[in-house]
Amino acid sequence: MFGGGCGHQLAQWAIKGQPDLDMFSYDIRRFSPKQCANKAWARERSHEAYATNYKIVYKNDEYLAGRNLSKGPLHKILEKQGCVYQERQSWERPGFFDSSKTFPVHPYDWMGQYGHKSNGGEYRDAVNHEYTFDFSKSHKMVGCLKI
Repeated sequence: MFGGGCGHQLAQWAIKGQPDLDMFSYDIRRFSPKQCANKAWARERSHEAYATNYKIVYKNDEYLAGRNLSKGPLHKILEKQGCVYQERQSWERPGFFDSSKTFPVHPYDWMGQYGHKSNGGEYRDAVNHEYTFDFSKSHKMVGCLKI
């Protein structure tokens, strides 16, 4: 899908010594070795990327595939406190907290396809509230310190 644009930028890189655009999002090195070595992660993430190819991409979109690969020592404690996790470089990291309930990240459900039952659940509902071009609902939960 991005072959023509990436090829153009690669040509610019070869001719000018650098591409015209930031190409990090297309660089294979953006994935950690742990992600690259995990075939289930690659299969799930590839499926989700393909299945959601024409979906509107919001600034706070979260992948639901390939999750729970790396967790910190406080993961369960924070989850019980209402942490809604976001994945970055294979690590589950706190995104925001909603103390009204817990939001465990379930294994990827293949969007209810290929004989898999859809997870649905609280986590998917929580991240769906983040899908906006405006301030997300969690924005109001985050306060600023006055120094």
